[in-house]
Amino acid sequence: MLLIRIPVFGPTLNEIFAYQLTAGLFQLNWDNYILRTMIRMLLAYGLSVAFALVYGITAAISRRAEQVLIPILDVLQSIPVLGYLPGAIVVFLTLFNGSIIGQELASVVLIFTGMVWAVTFGVYGGVKTIPKDIVEAARSFGIRRSKYLRDVVFPALYPPFISGSILAWGGGWYFLIACEYLSFGTTRPYTLPGLGFYIFKAALDGNIAASLFGLLILIAIVALINRFVWHPLMDHADKYKYESTALPTHRKSQSHLSQWLLRKSREVSEDLAKVVEPVVSLEHKYYAHSIRFRHVNLLSHAHIGAAWHKYSRFGRIIGTAIGILLVVLFFELLVPPKFPEAIHQFMLRRELAMIPNYMIGSVARLLVGYLIALSWTLVAGIVIARSERLFNIMLPIFDIAQSVPALALFPVVVTVVIDYFHGSEFGLELASTVLVLTGMQWYLLFNIIGAVKAIPSDVIEASRCFGVRGLGFIKNIVIPAIVPAIILGSIQAWGGGWNATIASEYIVTSTKIYQVPGLGYMLDVAVAKGDTPLVLVAVGLMAGVVFLMNRTVWHYSLKRVNKYKFEG
Repeated sequence: MLLIRIPVFGPTLNEIFAYQLTAGLFQLNWDNYILRTMIRMLLAYGLSVAFALVYGITAAISRRAEQVLIPILDVLQSIPVLGYLPGAIVVFLTLFNGSIIGQELASVVLIFTGMVWAVTFGVYGGVKTIPKDIVEAARSFGIRRSKYLRDVVFPALYPPFISGSILAWGGGWYFLIACEYLSFGTTRPYTLPGLGFYIFKAALDGNIAASLFGLLILIAIVALINRFVWHPLMDHADKYKYESTALPTHRKSQSHLSQWLLRKSREVSEDLAKVVEPVVSLEHKYYAHSIRFRHVNLLSHAHIGAAWHKYSRFGRIIGTAIGILLVVLFFELLVPPKFPEAIHQFMLRRELAMIPNYMIGSVARLLVGYLIALSWTLVAGIVIARSERLFNIMLPIFDIAQSVPALALFPVVVTVVIDYFHGSEFGLELASTVLVLTGMQWYLLFNIIGAVKAIPSDVIEASRCFGVRGLGFIKNIVIPAIVPAIILGSIQAWGGGWNATIASEYIVTSTKIYQVPGLGYMLDVAVAKGDTPLVLVAVGLMAGVVFLMNRTVWHYSLKRVNKYKFEG
């Protein structure tokens, strides 16, 4: 019998297989575990695609909807998976009396929360970057409603949709363990057969070799999906770049699977167009009515607009005061008398006094992680996207790297970083920053690669004709072209960073717990204790920080990136 000893971890392959059998984890049903995990991932991805197409296209084509939907999307994608965990457990497990159906639905919804944001931002960014001359030409030729969606919108969002889908699957794999091992407070954990549960259970039992064995299976699945699905679709997405001239390009042969996927995508495009068509029709009607109204009434009602602009801020202040008064009256009249006392006791808790320190610590780690991620992904993304050979080699590697579950990184981080610095405070902070970095960097990298690949070929040819090469080409062509992708990638990166705080600020191993002060640590402790009020406070604070950043940094940045679109 074959005996292979792993020097670092000790056990042989025979011992690993024996662990699987004695623990009753797989019982030789590998196909069952892989199949159930893949079904959950596919269901969550299907929900994500449906949500992303409707939500993303609506936010991109309607200015009024955009002002509401994008801040909401940014806040929702920044709430960690653990923030949705109590609600998923309460709703689905209570609704189905703790049955396996409720557990499966809760797991799918949690995976959905890790997937949907990347696809939605990809759809939104693809529609927003449609050149204005294309939109005007479509209107001039009477292309409206479902035909406009099918012939203009869907081709434009196809490349960023594929890039967003790669990130979405990476996000689903990243928190797969938390989605197959549902545990909240003192309630018993609800476990589901799957790769995520196997990896986590082996790590809890201290069998690192068995955990890595399950991780290798996961990596093999990710590699196969990348090779036979994402790689052909990325090659096919090149034909949807906006070009001013038709340049000959070499098309690679596609696998039967990718051809089937493309054929099916064309078949459902008209059905998807019909779903979103009412939004487009409503926006066109509102836009036309608004133009006519302003044309007829501009002079007669100019003073009304001026007065409204002058007193609108005062009106908002009065409205806010009235709203606060109504809330106070509601609590005074309808809420039981003991509720204010409970609120008072909650406000005296020691954890609340530490919130400012927690918030500063988390934001500082996220900022450091973001700067590190931006510095290396900016260089790597440009170099990889400009070289076909590097692109073919590195893209599968990065796809696998971004799909490694967060909890599976604990043994490496503890062994390499924390133990190297003997558990010092600097070592803990460095380990936490490394884990935060794993949740941020891939959003930037894949968005940058996609943006560089989408630079029109005629722009590249023109730059060569005028002798714009080397650093001049990077400075004057590439950097301006990828600014919108950097902004959208940064929004997603900060959302992924907040998700990563739950894994980076409270590291649990088989022998010890490592922790650093932060909102992620606060949320982890609150979930472990089943402290719902503290969970809501932690999630609310994260959402508040994200909302402030959205209304200041990202809102201003998104308004300025329109000038970087390629126009004919």
